[in-house]
Amino acid sequence: MVKLADSFEVIADSRCYRHFTKYTLLIVISLFSQPAFSQTDSLLRQVEFKRTLPDESLISSQTFIGTDEDIFGEQLQFIVDDMERIAMHPVQLQNATWQDLQNIPTLSGLDIAEIIHSKQNNIPLGSDILHKVRSFTRNSSDAESISFRTRAVLDPEAHNESVYQNGTYQGNPIKTSSRLIAKTDGILFSMTEAKDPGEPLYFDHLTGCAAIYNPVAITDDISLPQCVIGDYSLSFGQGLLFSSGYSPMPHRNVNASIEPHTSGIQPYISSSSFRYFRGAGSEVRSGSISASGFFSDRKIDATVNSDTITSLYSNGYHRTTSEIARENQAEARVAGGHISVVPLHEDSYAEFGATGYTLSYDKPVTVKDSTSLGFHGQHHAMFSAETRGVFSFISWNGEYAGMNSDAGKANAFALSAITAPFKFLEISANYHDLPANFISPFGGTFGMNSGTAQNERGLYLGSKFTIAPNTLTLFSSVNFSQSDKTTGEIRYTDFHIRSAYSFQPLPLRLSAAFQSFSKGHIFQISGDSLSKKSFRFDAEANLSETMSIGLRTEFQRYYSDTTLGYLIGIRWSYIPLGELSFSSGVSFFDASSYTSRFYSNEDDLPGLSSYLSLYGIGYRYYIGITYEAGPLSLSGRLGETRYSYEGRAMQNKAIGGVQCDIAF
Repeated sequence: MVKLADSFEVIADSRCYRHFTKYTLLIVISLFSQPAFSQTDSLLRQVEFKRTLPDESLISSQTFIGTDEDIFGEQLQFIVDDMERIAMHPVQLQNATWQDLQNIPTLSGLDIAEIIHSKQNNIPLGSDILHKVRSFTRNSSDAESISFRTRAVLDPEAHNESVYQNGTYQGNPIKTSSRLIAKTDGILFSMTEAKDPGEPLYFDHLTGCAAIYNPVAITDDISLPQCVIGDYSLSFGQGLLFSSGYSPMPHRNVNASIEPHTSGIQPYISSSSFRYFRGAGSEVRSGSISASGFFSDRKIDATVNSDTITSLYSNGYHRTTSEIARENQAEARVAGGHISVVPLHEDSYAEFGATGYTLSYDKPVTVKDSTSLGFHGQHHAMFSAETRGVFSFISWNGEYAGMNSDAGKANAFALSAITAPFKFLEISANYHDLPANFISPFGGTFGMNSGTAQNERGLYLGSKFTIAPNTLTLFSSVNFSQSDKTTGEIRYTDFHIRSAYSFQPLPLRLSAAFQSFSKGHIFQISGDSLSKKSFRFDAEANLSETMSIGLRTEFQRYYSDTTLGYLIGIRWSYIPLGELSFSSGVSFFDASSYTSRFYSNEDDLPGLSSYLSLYGIGYRYYIGITYEAGPLSLSGRLGETRYSYEGRAMQNKAIGGVQCDIAF
């Protein structure tokens, strides 16, 4: 077994020691500098916003049973960008309706019911609810009217990698993205460009749209709540037809992802290439009835042979000769609609709806492969019926979907519910039946391996037990999954138990978590390289109004590995001036294989998903800085990993980035 001391031997390397010394000196100097207690509200909101994002460090290798890291990374970045978009149009709690609050991704149905009840009875909201909504609510009616962001990220050692030296990648290693958003009087305009490392074109990914973000009254009884021309996203029901992507994301709160957050037709401002639509979509509402229509016609990446599509791709990379050759080689047309009725929307809430669409490719798809989810043919049609609501102490969300296409026919079902029979107890449940031959190109729902809404029958049970309000809480969950493979039926079990304790009045929060993921029955580690047991301990403390620190320790053992893997890390943030903020961290890790990798939970540039895997034996550090001066915000960041993998020589991976934000 590799000992913990081996990681510290890495620091003895002269180059590592120099970097580590610089990192330590920076912390010491900042600790002894004179703190100022005039930090701006924008910086505080930025910290709160980061806490609402999905925690990438909770991602584990079993997440990729049904997909790969590239596609998942695109999805994660889309979620980060989408949450920023929601925060740009803050909800006014005093005027918020049920529909308004459902757009806030941190709220469950029970949370929304508590807010509505508090408003109706003039009861102050609890600190837990206020923390959840802080990043998405404001007292004013609108935010900045113009915002511009440009970002560049570079690995200075990238040219030494074989993909560049042998010419595999056709472009430079710089990753760039720029975004312009302008809005006034309820109208929004946006443009986004992005280039991934290795891509030769700086405008490889280009999106834009014009949209309505405040309801427009057409007559006394008819309004236009949503309308987008250009690029947009769709989400309805449980996500079986159209998914926002929020549900499969990892959260510490075991009940947080049970109820999908769906918001209909929304502008697409993401720098990722995660699935989106290009055309037009609009919703019309009259009283309790609303109807939506959408149309999309866009080019997609595909391998075409003899005027037929042999493979479809969704990661959006155009780095190599083959990736460039398949760019925009096929065309996909989507047309459909959604209708819903809301018979209850005062003390309780109930909604019933239906969605349908047709998908057509300009060329037939002839080969079944993983990237096309098994689809073959040229035409695909889907429909669904959905319901969601809140009655007293229970909320639910369900959807039944059917497929009728050239690839065959199949039906799927998903249902989630959260109930709080007592003030101290919250229970959640989810059941979904997603047949292997159920193909939903734009779908994704809650489950262990259901990001593609395909090939999983699963049952989830979760509980939240509050022993002392705002002090001690216990979480537990168990997730059973069954998938059909060519080799036979495969079962997985994922068990979690976690406790969270907040000291009063000390600003210290502790949490401990145990997980058992296995192929087979609960607590059983057998038969699969992904099966594991892990223990994690986290501590977070606010040392002052301007300084906070966090500790993470995690240990895990995989069935396929006789060694004990570990990660020990510390995070630190400091605001010496109201305009200046620092963040930093260092982690030591030992993961003997790529399968047993950890994911870092470090702070990245504002709005950038920190999706970084750590494996081998070594350490990683990062340093970030942000300066705000009126409407201008400048950010810089440096991160470096030093590690040895499978007995090879020490490797170095460094990433540096700069970003400029202007908002007024």
